[in-house]
Amino acid sequence: THCSETTTEVQIVNQNTGASPPRYLDSLDILSDHTVLAHCIHLPQDEIDLFAERGVTVAHCPISNLKLAAGIAPIVPMQRAGVHVTLGTDSAQSSNDLNLWNDLRVAPILQKNIHGDPTLLPARDAVKMVTCDAARHLGLGDKIGALERGKRADVILLDLDMLHAQPLYDVYAQIVYALGRDNVSTVLINGKIVLRDRVLQTINESAMMGNVRELGEKINAEAREN
Repeated sequence: THCSETTTEVQIVNQNTGASPPRYLDSLDILSDHTVLAHCIHLPQDEIDLFAERGVTVAHCPISNLKLAAGIAPIVPMQRAGVHVTLGTDSAQSSNDLNLWNDLRVAPILQKNIHGDPTLLPARDAVKMVTCDAARHLGLGDKIGALERGKRADVILLDLDMLHAQPLYDVYAQIVYALGRDNVSTVLINGKIVLRDRVLQTINESAMMGNVRELGEKINAEAREN
């Protein structure tokens, strides 16, 4: 669920329950190592410590937060306190583009900037946040998140034969700061190829785009009527 995304949300929950969103969720016994909370921008240190104590995972969605002017989540203090942090995009309604590569790049840049320390959130750690750490925090660490024997073959192949991908010095820095979805050439999900040479294998792209355009026109027409 979302939690402490905006100051307005925090004020409304306080007015209606007498507690902040994290404290109210905790009073309902919702906070545990099975809980994933999106955003968590407006948190004092005691609530960060509460998340760490309960084993909560926070899904940081920096692009959505910036677009909505909601604020910047205290990711570094969370991680220092032992809170599990992963990355997300939020919905197309609030961030328009569900491109996780954007959030992967912006998240460390934001933390470096607000804390005035360019060494924070190294690229390797950022990549871990969206792979093995994310899988582990979601309770799926034994199935996905790393290229290991016995785990599902969830794999993306990146095309480095492009000008912006060269030269290659540090693969993690390259992934975070230079590469993007345009470099993804092939995708396997549980061993099944769903994208080959940038062509979807399980969906008729032309038909899908036609359906989306038709739906978009319908939504626009309804919006104009209202």
